[in-house]
Parts: sequence; C-alpha cells; structure tokens
Amino acid sequence: FIYDYALNSSPNLDLSALDAGDAEILKEMLFVKAKASFCSTEFSQRLRELGKTMVLNYEIKGLPPIRLKLDKNSCER
Repeated sequence: FIYDYALNSSPNLDLSALDAGDAEILKEMLFVKAKASFCSTEFSQRLRELGKTMVLNYEIKGLPPIRLKLDKNSCER
C-alpha cells in the first residue's frame, strides 16, 4: 500500500520556514506516529501477516520528499 501526502502550511504552521535539518526531525516524528498506527491496527496487522509493506510519501514544497516504509520488522524495533 502506498499513500501520497502533500503537506501545506496552515495558520498555525509555516512549512516554508523548514530547512533540511527540520525535515529530518519531521521525518522521525512522522515515523513514530506512523509506526504506532501501523503496529496496532487490525488492518495493518493483516498486512504484516501477509508480508506487505506500507509506504508513506510526504511532499513539502521546497524540501526533499520524505518516504517512510513500514513492514513487520518495523514493529519489532
């Protein structure tokens, strides 16, 4: 399963102010949240049993794309 997201600025968060270092921090934050969901939901449990991978792609204007891959090994870390 592949999910593609485009993250945009909002009144509470100006994403245009992010730099490459911020993108790495954001990537870690997104991974922690995605892992928690992937490792706990019934749908994702079935994906893990089938040996499938979930890929999350995040696009933020002006930054390199963020790509997260989650599989059954992700839940063991």
